[in-house]
Amino acid sequence: MNLHRCFTMVVLVGLILGIQSGESQNVVASKSQSWKYSGKVQGQYGYSPTVENNDLKVNRGFRMRRVRLQVNMQVTPWIASEVEFDVRDNRPRLKDGYVHLKLYDDYYLRLGQFKVPVWREQLRSSGDLLLIERGAANAFLVVSFLAGRHIGMEFGGKLGQNLHFALNYSNGSGEGVAEIPLREKTQNMNNGKMVAARLTYPASEVVELGLSAVVNYLGSHTTVTNNLGPVYAIAPDFGIYLPGGLEVEGGLAIGAFSRQFIQSDEDRGFLAFDLSGRFRQKWAKPNANLAGLDGWELAAGIAFIDPDRQFEKDEKFYFRAGPALNFGKQVRFQINVEWQVPTDPEIDQSLFIRSQLGVNF
Repeated sequence: MNLHRCFTMVVLVGLILGIQSGESQNVVASKSQSWKYSGKVQGQYGYSPTVENNDLKVNRGFRMRRVRLQVNMQVTPWIASEVEFDVRDNRPRLKDGYVHLKLYDDYYLRLGQFKVPVWREQLRSSGDLLLIERGAANAFLVVSFLAGRHIGMEFGGKLGQNLHFALNYSNGSGEGVAEIPLREKTQNMNNGKMVAARLTYPASEVVELGLSAVVNYLGSHTTVTNNLGPVYAIAPDFGIYLPGGLEVEGGLAIGAFSRQFIQSDEDRGFLAFDLSGRFRQKWAKPNANLAGLDGWELAAGIAFIDPDRQFEKDEKFYFRAGPALNFGKQVRFQINVEWQVPTDPEIDQSLFIRSQLGVNF
């Protein structure tokens, strides 16, 4: 049975159980204390006015960006588990799958596949992003295997009243990629591992500070090649959440690809920066004639990436902005204009207009 059929069966079983119980958010399972499911559907339409109709690239069209089903099981009072599947453009895959163990009152141990504790925007749910997509700085860290989902283990908890910490040890080879004995070595499966750590401190009721550090060993050391070396970054970030509906988040990542990994005489440093915010307003009551429309948002963001700080090339600015309409807490329609501006005047700028209807259930 392929993964697509497995996913379909999970969805059908969940729906059947939800209908039989009459309460979709609290279904009793035979081997767990409770069994809850949730998910999201996000459909997008994109258009790029900088791509001509006769270009080799498609310049407009629809896609299913995310179709997710998440299942949470409370097995015992001290042990929980989560499984999340995603179908993007009809390609099913596992996103999260882990076991969470509660230790004493303030600590936990997590084992499986999940996000490593790096970059505030990455750790924010895709169902409640400030803009339609995460920014370019986040994407740079993910493709560099310094953030995102990995397979491993994490120990974390709370120190004192406010300081939260997480220490993660994982394969560092990416989402769905297992390092197992006797498997052939590649750049990402190489006996090397990734270590990531994060501290989060709520400085006040509206300000939260974070600091992440990560080192991953990429490349491989074999009889044929030897470019195994560290890739590392340190990333401070902040979040400001005002009661009037204003949210601002920002982060800075400074790191390097080691000379061993890139086979060079010196390390190649990089810098990534992102600042995003949104303003939200809710109306007194929903509009029954417009599908329950009850509020609006306006969001904007700027990012900068310098992938090689030794040379003045390849640096790019990224600007994003656009409005959104809210139909209750679970449904949002967004439009974003995304503008990519290289610092090199010889490289063309690009413009992309993205719209999305998202439903969290």
